[in-house]
Amino acid sequence: MDAGGWELILYRGVGLIRTLLRFFSENDFDDFPRLRIAWAYSLMKDGKMDDAEMQLNKIRLAEEGHKASILTSALQRDFYIVSTILNCYLDNYLTDSSLQSLLNVLSNLQAADALGKGVLQASASLAAISQGYFQKAEELASAGVRSMRLADSVLGINYCYIHLGHIALYRADFDLASAHLTEAAMMAEDNFGADNRLETNCNIDFLAMKYWQNCYDFDSASLFDDLAKACNTDSWYDVYASGFSCLFDLKRHIADKDGARKLIDMFQKTAHERGINRLRALIPVFKLYVALAARDTTLALTAIDTLIEPGKKSKGVGNINWMIRFESCVSLGVAHAQGYFVKDIDTLLANAIKLAQSLEANLYLIRLTVVKTVIVGSQAGLHTMMDDLFHVIRISAREGIKTPFLTIPKIADYIKQTLRSGREWPERRLEVSFLKQCLSMQPDRGNADYSTRKLSRREMDVLSELALGASNKQIARALDMTDNTVKFHLKNIFQKLQVKNRVSAINAARQADILP
Repeated sequence: MDAGGWELILYRGVGLIRTLLRFFSENDFDDFPRLRIAWAYSLMKDGKMDDAEMQLNKIRLAEEGHKASILTSALQRDFYIVSTILNCYLDNYLTDSSLQSLLNVLSNLQAADALGKGVLQASASLAAISQGYFQKAEELASAGVRSMRLADSVLGINYCYIHLGHIALYRADFDLASAHLTEAAMMAEDNFGADNRLETNCNIDFLAMKYWQNCYDFDSASLFDDLAKACNTDSWYDVYASGFSCLFDLKRHIADKDGARKLIDMFQKTAHERGINRLRALIPVFKLYVALAARDTTLALTAIDTLIEPGKKSKGVGNINWMIRFESCVSLGVAHAQGYFVKDIDTLLANAIKLAQSLEANLYLIRLTVVKTVIVGSQAGLHTMMDDLFHVIRISAREGIKTPFLTIPKIADYIKQTLRSGREWPERRLEVSFLKQCLSMQPDRGNADYSTRKLSRREMDVLSELALGASNKQIARALDMTDNTVKFHLKNIFQKLQVKNRVSAINAARQADILP
């Protein structure tokens, strides 16, 4: 206790405190409540939140049983701070009042209590993230880094950098997120090599960024393994949500029904065991992805019905549960694009996009806008989405975020239309170049027929333009070809499809599932 009690974890890691606690009995914990607080914190680090809460409740009950308070000033401070850490793991700071309460206590801490300030600043940062106050969260986490440096707590600095990495990830500022997470991972490796839970948390976010940049160059097995580790240690909502969101999106895209079912089992178990309500709220969202991966119509319709009602009620609510709202709207939009009817999906997406813009939650803004592009493009025409679409394409191009342009059903057709529009504007060369990269990464449509008939990628581009009713001159302009080159490709297409004219080529391609 003279060395700080629970604080030893933030200075030397959980291994030391776990070893020291073996020398004490239940009677010692009764006689020295601050020792019990250290035990409670060590239980949190092992992912045993219920046990940790039980130990803290024993101190509460002991306090209630005494006429005179047994809580000394030092004990009051320790109890409040460690209880705050537990509440962060349990995701209990989800309102303005809870955030303000943390800030009020923070302002009343002694100026010399750098470690206490650092813990509360990190906790308040998580509270601000949960409400979408990214600027405030960034300020609090940065202040937490400075406080932890004054307190000389490497572990505390590490957690603050992970929070900063999450904020940058949500904002789709991947370079900044990588810088924060790299710093955290290096500190974890240098100082806590044997205790790799910190590195696991960093790896989940690194892999999440890799996924959103390129789902085809991504180690999904490593992300699954890291999430499994995190489910058994001291991770929190943002770590789980960012990692699981990627894997469910991938399983849906590649129609891996067995993998999706295995993933939902792990996710539901973690959500219920940790008692994190926001994770529980994501279960219907991810169940819809499981249904889409399994092509299970009954399960999909049930999941859609479950998600629709909360979506309707969320109009004008503001940024409460912003991530759950965004994830719900993306999943419903994907289901609609895959052929399921989702009532009022346009309105749900429009409201979610407006909120994402106000929060500067750019990663979700990209995903929501791409989904809306497919839905609106098939109804009102792509021109109604063009300005919004080019805005998110520019953000995506700067950070290399390609996956939303690869995994949404039918998106390739709208990329081609967008390319035709973009070529008219030289100032959009960055966006056009980025879309070309995304288009080149699209898997071939109708693989067996495509392979047998041996249409080249460029012939497929010409065929797609042909299906849109473009003339030779329009095709040449859209694909940056000469008229003679277009004629050359058309001749090869007719020969390979064994047809004599344009209409027959389109019909043959559709029958072979080469064109939609």
